[in-house]
Amino acid sequence: ELDGCADRIEIFRAALEVAPTYKDCADQWRALREQLTKELERRQVYYIGKEYSDLLLAMPSDWAAAIKKFPALEKEVERGLRCFAFEQPTAAVFHMMRVAEYGLRLVAKERKLKLPKDKPIDAAQWQELTSRLKTVVEKVGNWPARKKERAAALAFYTAVHAETVFFKDNYRNIVSHSLTMFGEQEADSVIRRVKEFMTVVSSRLDEKATRIKWM
Repeated sequence: ELDGCADRIEIFRAALEVAPTYKDCADQWRALREQLTKELERRQVYYIGKEYSDLLLAMPSDWAAAIKKFPALEKEVERGLRCFAFEQPTAAVFHMMRVAEYGLRLVAKERKLKLPKDKPIDAAQWQELTSRLKTVVEKVGNWPARKKERAAALAFYTAVHAETVFFKDNYRNIVSHSLTMFGEQEADSVIRRVKEFMTVVSSRLDEKATRIKWM
């Protein structure tokens, strides 16, 4: 967006084609520097150090599995990582809870969880969904032991239930109601844990939440 600077560079490039003197070059450099200073004064420029930018730069590889299955998540993940990079850990946690919520609702849709008065799953509170997921875990645990899929299904739904309850009690409810602020280390931990959670969800589901054929 530094159009004035781009113009000055083109002027300088043209001057170099006619064998300018040292004074001509000095004048061009001075004009370019002054233009750059003037344009930067009208903007806010942020520097992100390596310590904070690593998670953001690693996003294409770290989140590849989840984003491939859930393309709609990409912008939300990026928002969370950018907040972390700009040293806003509480905002990063907020966006990560939105990412985890996406996974929770997908699993709820896959199981076709029933809510009072036919409330849509997308309108349900976390507590409503996690309590019904607990019932899912109990039902899967009662499948005949001889079914080889029982162990895989039980591991999947148990992990989803445990993680979403953990997120709800420790972060989601808190960050949604401005009850506290989170630090850098905790935000970093949340980001990594949500990434692992969504990787687990993406191992069995896509954005259509198609029924998993365990039987």
